[in-house]
Parts: sequence; structure tokens; C-alpha cells
Amino acid sequence: MNDELVVEWGLGKHHGLLDLGLVGYSRWELEGGKAETHAVGVSAGYFWPQLMMGIDAGVYQEHSVKQGFEGTKFRVALTKVF
Repeated sequence: MNDELVVEWGLGKHHGLLDLGLVGYSRWELEGGKAETHAVGVSAGYFWPQLMMGIDAGVYQEHSVKQGFEGTKFRVALTKVF
């Protein structure tokens, strides 16, 4: 497996305890590799102050893929403040 560089980005807006945004990433294989992937999607998150817990989910659609398959990626992150 070769080394790779991944750059993630996001633009968001707060609406009270709700966060909505546009997100994306680009991935390049380094050291002579030709694999490359770019994706763009949407993200939503919510924070419950009484539980000191938050959840964030995003859906990405890959495009401009070289040396691989295009697809849809889904991620979920759960955060608990101690």
C-alpha cells in the first residue's frame, strides 16, 4: 500500500444547536501512484447540552475518480463531552 494525501474541507452554518454544511474531500496516492478521488456532500449535526453529547452525519458523492470506483460514502460521528 502506498502513502496518500487526504484533504478534507467544510463550510457550515449554525442554526441554534443544529449545524448544516457542505463538505468534501480529495485523496491522492503519493510516490508515483495514479489513484485520485474527489467527493462533495452534505453534513448535519446536532448537540444536546443536557446530555453533553453531539452527533454529526454526512453523505459524500465521489466524482473524478482515477484508478478506482465512484460511489457514495456515509459517515456518522458521536461525541461525548466529559
